[in-house]
Amino acid sequence: MNLKKLLMLVAGTVLVVPTTLSVVACNDPVQLKKIDSVITTKELQEIVVPSSDQSDKPSATEVLIAINTVDKISLTDKDVEITNITITGADIKGIGNYDGTTNVTFTTKVEKNLDALIKTKELGPITVPSSSTQPTDKDVLVAINSVNKDLNLTEQDVKITIKDDKNATVEGIGNFDGSTTVTFTTNVKQNIDKIITTKELKEIVVPSSDKSDKPSVAEVMDAINKVNSLSLTDKDVTIANITTTGADVAGIGKYDETTKVTFTTKVEKNIDALIKTKELGTVIGPSSSTQPTDKDVLVAINSVNKDLNLTEQDVKITIKDDKNATVVGIGNFDGSTTVTFTTSKEKVDIKTVIQNTVLGDIITTDSKPSVAEVMNAIDKVDKINLTNKDVEITNITITSADVAGIGKYDGTTNVTFTTVKQYSDSEIQDAIKNAITEENSLPLSIKKTENYNTAVQELTDIFKKDNDKLLSALLSKDMQKQFDVKKLGFYDQVYNTPKNADYVENGFFKYPKTNVKVYFYIAYNATGDSGIFIPIGLTITNK
Repeated sequence: MNLKKLLMLVAGTVLVVPTTLSVVACNDPVQLKKIDSVITTKELQEIVVPSSDQSDKPSATEVLIAINTVDKISLTDKDVEITNITITGADIKGIGNYDGTTNVTFTTKVEKNLDALIKTKELGPITVPSSSTQPTDKDVLVAINSVNKDLNLTEQDVKITIKDDKNATVEGIGNFDGSTTVTFTTNVKQNIDKIITTKELKEIVVPSSDKSDKPSVAEVMDAINKVNSLSLTDKDVTIANITTTGADVAGIGKYDETTKVTFTTKVEKNIDALIKTKELGTVIGPSSSTQPTDKDVLVAINSVNKDLNLTEQDVKITIKDDKNATVVGIGNFDGSTTVTFTTSKEKVDIKTVIQNTVLGDIITTDSKPSVAEVMNAIDKVDKINLTNKDVEITNITITSADVAGIGKYDGTTNVTFTTVKQYSDSEIQDAIKNAITEENSLPLSIKKTENYNTAVQELTDIFKKDNDKLLSALLSKDMQKQFDVKKLGFYDQVYNTPKNADYVENGFFKYPKTNVKVYFYIAYNATGDSGIFIPIGLTITNK
């Protein structure tokens, strides 16, 4: 038997619960106008449409314009539905405040003359590369279509001859005839190589970092602008391939071409030079103290010095009193400086903020939740909006984490939760495949048969009898937590293989309908030249 004829899919039956809608009017009902009495002139005379290889009929919009013109009315597409358009007529149906139907007639003139079709002949500015003084014929064609919204001319429709940087002749070819002249202004892009005249930027000072001692895009941009007295932005150039000695600069927007700049990189390690803003403002200390902690001062240093992200491995902070602290570079930094501040005793114990320490399930793709996932769970349960400027989350396990207040908070607390692993589609698919292919893994026994109806009946009986046991066999308990089982059963309608079913090499079909997936196992006969689809009947939806 033919394999294609025997392969079948099982599709879902959707149960629709009928409802009755009753509308009670307080006033008299709105009297709808008969469209036949509004459109009094049914002969619209001539409608001119652009020539096209696809259709020489007018559009619904063009028919509506003709109706409004001859009858001097102002109907819109909210008033009428125009269908069955031919080159000689169309059907009009009243909608909205109108009802009834009527028919209008007309003659269609296919406009082929380029001079009539290109209504807007002033094309405006056309931008060209710095290596050119006038646009190409393709540039002009794009501009023609852009300012004439109803046109979509191609190179098979017109021949364009550029006269100079302000004029071009457009001649109809192929499906078009006639000719016209279009005008424009030419904007020549500036070569970035000629704009950045000084390519040697001298020294760029960057903060010391364990990750990179190369300058950032912003630092290279600042250096270019400084030595060349420019004000370029990321809308003018893209800077790439940055090393410690140079970078590539490509013009964009009103600029083009590329150039290379060179420099030397100085890695700044001196803490006195790095902490440019030494007046930290108000630093909130613990409610139990008269001065801030070293962590409070560190947070304040990074806050007022936006380009810094110092850690406790970079500096040692010694609090002198409630107004001063000494900062000494350690690790990757050296030197020292003094910072000043005012102290405010307004810290809040984090235990009074995080009142619900049992967070419930945290869904994660990793073996344990991330800092961000724990933070989100805290915010969700307690309906607050903590950030990494408020708390430090450490010692994360699969069941708990420590939360320490920082910034305007102090104190510590412990939160508990259950880690639920988020399985990917491929992992779920593999689990189902393994459940079916492993010997005796399912609580059902199906004969390999070409009798589809017999297989349908056997599966139907089994699914109706023991759905819970089947689900347990297919998915592990933690996988089951990820899904809301809407229906687990066998569908009794049979269809041919849908054209939009995606074949998966492991022997499954995945029917793509939003996030609902139906999987099918193929059982072949002994010779392997035919077979049937034996469906699992599992329809699952992500929570």
